[in-house]
Amino acid sequence: MSNKLTVNKQQVESWLTKLPGFDPKDPKPGHYQIFLCPETGAVFHSREQTRAYTRKTQITDFVSIWVTVENDGKGGWKLGNFSSVQPSAQEMKIMRVKADEYEKRKSDQRQKEQEKIMAQQIEEERLAKLAKENQGENSMEIQRRRAEAAADEEEKKRREQEELKKKLMEGGAREDTSTLINADNGLDRVKVSAQENSYGKWVNDKLTRGGHAPIRVDNMLKEFYDGTVLKKLLGVLTKGEYEDKLKGVSMKPYNKFVVSHNFKLLWGVMGDNEKIDLGGINSVSIWGGHPCLKTLIGLIRKLQCHYDFVGGRSELLEWVRPLTEHRKKVDNFTSDWEDGTAFLALYESIFPGKTLDATDPATNMKVAFKSFSTDLGVVPLLEPEDVISGESDEELTMMYIASIR
Repeated sequence: MSNKLTVNKQQVESWLTKLPGFDPKDPKPGHYQIFLCPETGAVFHSREQTRAYTRKTQITDFVSIWVTVENDGKGGWKLGNFSSVQPSAQEMKIMRVKADEYEKRKSDQRQKEQEKIMAQQIEEERLAKLAKENQGENSMEIQRRRAEAAADEEEKKRREQEELKKKLMEGGAREDTSTLINADNGLDRVKVSAQENSYGKWVNDKLTRGGHAPIRVDNMLKEFYDGTVLKKLLGVLTKGEYEDKLKGVSMKPYNKFVVSHNFKLLWGVMGDNEKIDLGGINSVSIWGGHPCLKTLIGLIRKLQCHYDFVGGRSELLEWVRPLTEHRKKVDNFTSDWEDGTAFLALYESIFPGKTLDATDPATNMKVAFKSFSTDLGVVPLLEPEDVISGESDEELTMMYIASIR
């Protein structure tokens, strides 16, 4: 393959526009490697493509150049150096930072465009609904019906919260969750998984300790949908440090535009003030048109790790090993806990002089979980059947043991 370079700036710009994925109006900054076939003018972006072209045409002569593209973030861009010599590692590192900034800017632009479209749709729907209501009923009758419906909904929610709080005090038993459809928001209420169960109990533990009503563990997407639960949770976790900022979060968001504003404020508290690494979690995936339970659980896990999980896996394992060795040798947070004896051993070491009888795995765990709840006030975040079956993964077992610690 030839390494000779006899090209000019205009040629390079022309070749760049032929690269797949290259946006000539707003290109991604970076170092681009271009392979040119002088004989035919064909342009490629990898050696694999040139080899395929050689097999097809028998042409073996190509020119390879490295091109630096810079973007000012305002729609303008220019060519930097172009040469047959690959940029240095330091130059590559600097350009990767600029590329990451570019990706964030594009992501923010897409989110703003989506929010604008949603706001327009919501306003159009509101106006259409208002026009229809004005045609069929007078405003006083509409207000009366709305007040009655709101009162009924509030009473229903109060009864559900009392029932859930009672279950939580009894050990946080998992709710019976047949598949249901929420006609109001289109959110499917799915069967509770081990992760949803554990993280839901963690949320309820924090909320109730802060004086708030618990949420429905089997319907967390709807509970977190408008940002009000997340506001309460952050208030408890930060011990009221950002009370003034959280006041801006509406507790009665009447449309998606207000919901979007709620999450913008909440994301600011978590990312800017608390320096929580949200790892690219997008709030639109919680309140948008297609809410994702996996995203919500990922957010709760970030909060749990930030506020409750001090130290890493190795440190937690070193802490627990000497406390369980009189009954069980522990080398992991999965199979070594499935028969329940490690939980019994951990309790006995924390409360010397107390002995828990070992029987079958399910009973072992129920006894241990109840003992930790009674004597330490630790909510049983795990279900025995999940641990035994292996559905409760390492992450959830670590979370429960960290809460005991």
